[in-house]
Amino acid sequence: MAEIAKFWRTNEIPTMLQPPSLKHVPRYPVTTFVAGLALAVTGMWWSGQNIDGMVMNGRVWANWELWRALTCTLPHVSIFHVAFNLYWLWTFGTLVERVYGHLRCAGIFLLLAFGSSLAEFTFSHGGVGLSGVGYGLWVMLWILEKRDTRFTDAVDYQTSQLFMFWFFLCIVLTVANVMPVGNVAHGVGALMGALLGLAASSRGAVKWKSIVGLMAVVILGLAGSTVFGHGSI
Repeated sequence: MAEIAKFWRTNEIPTMLQPPSLKHVPRYPVTTFVAGLALAVTGMWWSGQNIDGMVMNGRVWANWELWRALTCTLPHVSIFHVAFNLYWLWTFGTLVERVYGHLRCAGIFLLLAFGSSLAEFTFSHGGVGLSGVGYGLWVMLWILEKRDTRFTDAVDYQTSQLFMFWFFLCIVLTVANVMPVGNVAHGVGALMGALLGLAASSRGAVKWKSIVGLMAVVILGLAGSTVFGHGSI
């Protein structure tokens, strides 16, 4: 027992970096802006206001209203949904913004949102929420913490277990018709996060293959949502 107590006291169990306090909001304008927009749009939706212009539907194909692939990530269906997504957006997003700066962070958010939403609409009827972005940031940081010292301890084992458990649970809930979930957005967001992590931490052929992979995901999602679109207006 003494050895176990010593093990805990000496912090030999790897821990994850803690997110910054909310009093540091001004230091992270991009992450704060996205979170604030999500709260505002979610509040509008819950109060009964019309947000039809923000969700994915056949207009993406008929009128090429591609902004819907971004705005559909803002509304959330429940307290748990918005709390889970915004917690991880703040936890992961602030670290990305601190290391890469505001502009690159915004680009990463936009890329993950756009690619995961287009993929979801390609194979389904589209979804809402920032889950695709969250899964993308999780896998990107999981890769970067092993390859870039600036991201050491960015993701711990328990967090990865949580994301994997939730990923497969959501698939089961969807198949069982208990709760529809944007599983394609989760999976493609994670794939894009892996490619982003490799592109940011590699050189030569691996870097360029990762960039080409990211471009391919976006192009295929764009084609699936527009040229080969299946939605109705």
